[in-house]
Amino acid sequence: MATANTPQLIVSPFTPSQIALPQSVSGQRLISFLDPHVSAPNTSGHRLEEILSWDNDRLSNERGYTCWLFPVAFGSDLLDQQTIIYIRSQNAILRNFRASFTRMMFFYGFDVSWDQKDESRLVISYAQDNRDAFKRWLKDADHNHSRIARMLISLRVFCLEQEALTAYESFLTINGNFGSPVSNASLQLWTHSVNDSLFGISQGLLNYQPQFFVRRVSETNDTQQPT
Repeated sequence: MATANTPQLIVSPFTPSQIALPQSVSGQRLISFLDPHVSAPNTSGHRLEEILSWDNDRLSNERGYTCWLFPVAFGSDLLDQQTIIYIRSQNAILRNFRASFTRMMFFYGFDVSWDQKDESRLVISYAQDNRDAFKRWLKDADHNHSRIARMLISLRVFCLEQEALTAYESFLTINGNFGSPVSNASLQLWTHSVNDSLFGISQGLLNYQPQFFVRRVSETNDTQQPT
């Protein structure tokens, strides 16, 4: 099974309070959506907590919300370098990324938990009461395959590398257990999502790697965004 290379990450010389909000309107809009201290709606009028409360049918049928839950640095997304730097420094926002990750993994048939004593220990299991969820993506080709790739890339961009790798391995395991219906093209897409360099998948926005570090999400640094 392919595995992702863990990037060398070192402690940033900056504290969260020294990292300025991005100047771009799109970056500020994204941060206002992701930051639980602000909880602003996205351009469709939906707040993050509202989206995470949708039932599985609505998550399946709605379009356009995954670019807000899992922004990436290509296409029409809202990321620029300063936005990435700022989000990486804010544990409250990173916890929201974990909440989005947990909800979407359940949508795909998995339960996600972290060891309370060692949060670096991530466990992804198969939701026994939600096995039909595998049908959403156990197909030769499906739009959920690109959603999964987006999620894996976004988690890596925002320093949740272990979540991305463990999720990737879980998708591969289930695919293999059910006769490998997912196409090679989709499998390669997922593999590139966890193996390609952060510089490449961020379209060069992370050219300062390795200058930021994976901060423990349980640490207290919930800096409120100024109004």
